[in-house]
Amino acid sequence: MKIVMARVALVAGLCLSNISCGGDAPTSTLYPVRGKVTYRAQPAEGAIVTLMADGEAPLTKQGSPIVPMGIAGEDGTFKINSTGLGEGAPAGKYKVLITWRPSSKIAAAKPLLARKKKSSDYNPNDLMPADAFDGRYSNPGKPLFTAEVKAEPNELPPFDLKD
Repeated sequence: MKIVMARVALVAGLCLSNISCGGDAPTSTLYPVRGKVTYRAQPAEGAIVTLMADGEAPLTKQGSPIVPMGIAGEDGTFKINSTGLGEGAPAGKYKVLITWRPSSKIAAAKPLLARKKKSSDYNPNDLMPADAFDGRYSNPGKPLFTAEVKAEPNELPPFDLKD
């Protein structure tokens, strides 16, 4: 009986240790990162901001790359989160990639979708309009913005998108 209880305690302890470890945690600390995206001095609501490591990407304990990203709210501000690991990004230098599909383009696609009669009539491109800048701000080979995340709370300079 004592052996059975010892095994139960051991299994319970192992289960609890796996739960508390969280599975896929970052290998480095995440630091808060905030910023703002504008277009013609107006908030770029819905802009997707991705931080791509300028060099070797930081990894989770499981070896997956950490991809910090955020979505601009109604006022154009965003907070960076890292691949479901939590708020913030590891310290380091990053290429800032921005994709923006203005809500006006999404709204314009809705009447078109309402006219479709069957599922084969739907085109995924109707649901997701093209990037307003044809990838100009989201090309990792030619980033137009860069940023450095420091080991402290970070407020990035505003990113103003231009035609």
